[in-house]
Amino acid sequence: MAASALLYTGSITGAIAQPQEVRTSDAEKSIDTVFTSSPNCVVDRATKRWLRFQNLVDEWQRERGAMSSITEMSMLTPYQNIIGMGVDALPLILTKLKAEGDDPDQWFWALLTISEANDLNPPQIGEEDRGDFRKMAQIWLEWGKSQGY
Repeated sequence: MAASALLYTGSITGAIAQPQEVRTSDAEKSIDTVFTSSPNCVVDRATKRWLRFQNLVDEWQRERGAMSSITEMSMLTPYQNIIGMGVDALPLILTKLKAEGDDPDQWFWALLTISEANDLNPPQIGEEDRGDFRKMAQIWLEWGKSQGY
């Protein structure tokens, strides 16, 4: 299921803004189109960042298909672009990881890369926990909470 968001367009000086639903797969293109065609459009940075993240997640999941190699799936361009978002991606990844519950996706490489690059003292995953994705997800979620995410 593709996610969606509402963009509000209208004059800041008076008219009531009319919401427009934008599908995530078209989110960046739509945001750019609205910005170019309507100088009075207001989209907060957090919403734009979330839309970009969700678009990259969708692209990553499509490109990887049933790929089993964690290394290969982590090297795909959309996943690398998520890492490139830096610390802005951390709360988004952690939220996604939490939402995935007992079937967490492969967010661990991105979390480790971003947290190490920004000296955020990532958690130590013991050898006994490697490969136990539920346990690894729980460790990262606890870390996120301790970091204020």
